[in-house]
This record gives sequence, structure tokens and C-alpha cells, in this order.
Amino acid sequence: MKAVSVTPMVTIHHFSNPIWVEDFAHANSTSSGPEDCTSTDINLCGWAGPNQAAIIAALVKHTELLATELGDVVDNWCTISEPVNYILAGWGLAAFPPGHSYLMDGHMVDFMDVFRGFLEAHSQMYDVLKAKDTISAADDGVAANAGNTLSVAEWVPTHANNFSSDPVDVAADNNIEYVYNHFFTQSILDGTFDASWSRNTSTFESHPEWKGKLDFVGLQYYFRAGITGSPALLASVQGTPCMPGSWLDIGSCLPAPEDPNHWIPSMGYEYWKMVLTTSSLRTKTNTLACQQLLLNLVFPPTTACDDLSTL
Repeated sequence: MKAVSVTPMVTIHHFSNPIWVEDFAHANSTSSGPEDCTSTDINLCGWAGPNQAAIIAALVKHTELLATELGDVVDNWCTISEPVNYILAGWGLAAFPPGHSYLMDGHMVDFMDVFRGFLEAHSQMYDVLKAKDTISAADDGVAANAGNTLSVAEWVPTHANNFSSDPVDVAADNNIEYVYNHFFTQSILDGTFDASWSRNTSTFESHPEWKGKLDFVGLQYYFRAGITGSPALLASVQGTPCMPGSWLDIGSCLPAPEDPNHWIPSMGYEYWKMVLTTSSLRTKTNTLACQQLLLNLVFPPTTACDDLSTL
């Protein structure tokens, strides 16, 4: 890689766990909560289970091994790939392994425990990378540049398979925008945890041990999709999103674009090229999203976070 001027980045956790983290042969049904599971050496009952700390410890130990063995050739580390959509799919909607549907089954406390676990894992992984990777492979004085990646989407309010300005749909859009694009990163930057997704800062948990442990955020933009507030199948966001590539469309999905170059049928979603100038990444939130873009695209720090129209 070095011979052809490729700079390596190692992703430590990407959508998979050892079988013993949650052994399918001993796992609960998707409607069961982790309280029904008894932790053993061959089945730790998963990220929402009673032995979450042991899972985190094992992942941190693995991180230490990688940092020790590869630190002389790697400076850039991604702790966890796309944690938000991974957790939503694996523990919220049963679309990914381990196949839990806590969001649909009313196990919100268990679901948020998974988020806490991955946030704590990221924090500890960050610390061990800084401690154990002490060699700057690029000889630039930076031995360990540690962050994570985030799947981002351009969410728009919809109803009856069309754009909507109805306040109910707009509210649902604002909710999912916060959860999908900002919640995880904001938890790390601020050292807080919004367990109810209420955005009411007076109710946030304080986690100073997480605060600021993020050198970069790699944004991975996939699609534009709609969300309707009526009906609202997901009470946690007061809406029903279009899930590209799935069966779920009760009026929240937009028609396929006329331009086939902006449509990926095999994946079931639309690519929307105007995301950098018209999307929620610029208009719906504070400077957090802009800061994410600047970190990822390595713009000069003087770039204005209130105007991305020139990108």
C-alpha cells in the first residue's frame, strides 16, 4: 500500500460480532428482551444483555492488540463503522443480526442500552488507541487519529408518496434527522446521552468519560428517503420512515426518479446529489453537521458552517 501511496485506515468493528457475543443457538426470540437470557461463557447474551461490560472489554482488548501490532504502519483508526444504522437494523427493526426488534416490541430501555454500550466501547477504544499506538507512521507527529464513520441520509417529510409540508410529517422528519444523523456523534462531542430522544437537554445523562473523544467523523451518504408522521409506526420518532430496499412503504417513500442515474434499483434507494447544499446537513441543525463535513472533507477551518453553497 505504501508503495503506491495508499494511506491505510483500519476499521475495528464493522457489523459483526463473534458468535459467543450472542450465540444464535441460545439466543432469545426477536420478541424477547435480554432479561430472559442467562449469560454463559459461550453466550454473553448480546449488547443489551447483563454482560455487556465483558463484550466491551473483549473489544477493547482486540483494539489494543491491533494498535500494538499495526501502530507502526497505521495512524488512522475507525473504531466502529456506522453504529446508528447498525443498531437500528440489528436491535431496533430485526433487519440485521442479531435480529431483535426492540423498537417495535416496546423494549426501548434495552434498545438504548445497546447505544450506551457502543458509545462506551468507542470511548474505551479511543483511549487504548491513543495509549498503545505511539508511532507516527506518516512521520507527521500524529500517531493515532481515531474516530468513527456515520451513515447519513437526506430525510424529507412525505405523505401519500409525495413531499409534504404537514406539521405532523415535518415533526417526524425532524425527529429522524436528529436520531439518524446527529444523536450518536453529539453524545460523544458533548459527553451526554439523550435516552428518550427528546432533545430536552435538562434530561440528558452526563457521561464526561465520552466527551470529545473523536478526531474525525467519516460521513457515508447513501440516499434520500421520506418519513411520514401519519401513521406513526415508530413511536420513538413519531413517524414511519421509508426503508429503502424493504417492504415498508405506507406512503412515506417517494417515487423513483426519472433519471436512472439517480436511482439504484438493486439497493432500493435514490441518490440525491443536492444533499450538500439543500439538505438537513446545512439547514436543520446547529454547526455539528457542518463540523462533521469539514472533518471528513478536510476543509480549512475558516470554512463557514452557515454556507455550504459553494461546495
